[in-house]
Amino acid sequence: MYIEIILTIIVAILLFFLFEIIKLRKIFFSNNNNNVKELFSVEKINDKKLLQEARKIVINTGRASASFLQRVLRIGYGKASELLDLLEEEGVIGPRNGSEPRVVLKNKK
Repeated sequence: MYIEIILTIIVAILLFFLFEIIKLRKIFFSNNNNNVKELFSVEKINDKKLLQEARKIVINTGRASASFLQRVLRIGYGKASELLDLLEEEGVIGPRNGSEPRVVLKNKK
């Protein structure tokens, strides 16, 4: 009896993960790349305010590195890196240059 319950739970969990994998495959292998951007963008997780704050800090200080944003905004590396990628897309900062901080392209107004 216990074995049947445990096996049922295991099958349910496996089916759940299978359906999640199928959904992700559809997103990644579709011809529409906007789906991937939506899945991983900062706006998707409702952090427009954080992006604006990062933009303001980078422009005002002239410094653009993940470690700097981590310290100032008290966020993790993943989020800081993602913010830098979005700021690059907006043209606020330049592309990566190894371990060097990124070049800030926009000045204070």
